[in-house]
Amino acid sequence: MTGINQIHPDPEPSAGRMTEGFSRLNGQKVIEKDENSVTLEFSIPDTSPYYDGHFPDFPLLPAVAQIELVIRFASLYLGTGIDVSEIPRIKCMNIIRPFTPLLLKIEKKNNTVSYRITSPDGKTGYSLGTLEIRENSILKEGGPQKECL
Repeated sequence: MTGINQIHPDPEPSAGRMTEGFSRLNGQKVIEKDENSVTLEFSIPDTSPYYDGHFPDFPLLPAVAQIELVIRFASLYLGTGIDVSEIPRIKCMNIIRPFTPLLLKIEKKNNTVSYRITSPDGKTGYSLGTLEIRENSILKEGGPQKECL
């Protein structure tokens, strides 16, 4: 996928549903963090707007919501910025249902962010991929970027 535009921290009303979903995670906990990587554990409740329309009788987390979680957590903990120029690789292996315990590992190397979403024990892989962040959007100072929530 190419040509991805910015996901703004203060989105237009039509884009606000994704940010609202990000703010409604259950039990978000940082397991490990260093300058270039972060590992988080969380789940997404069935009340999250991420599940709206996917699907009424069988809710599952769409790939676009998984990518948004990666972008926002990378910005929040690794200072990457949120302007994605390209998604050269994404692979979804298993569906994510509401309240599924998730482990998200994100690694940053230059303008590249790689991620893997698994079960906390690592036995079930849900998705993995690579994102390219635009050079001018990378935040020079590390640490949590609260404005991205």
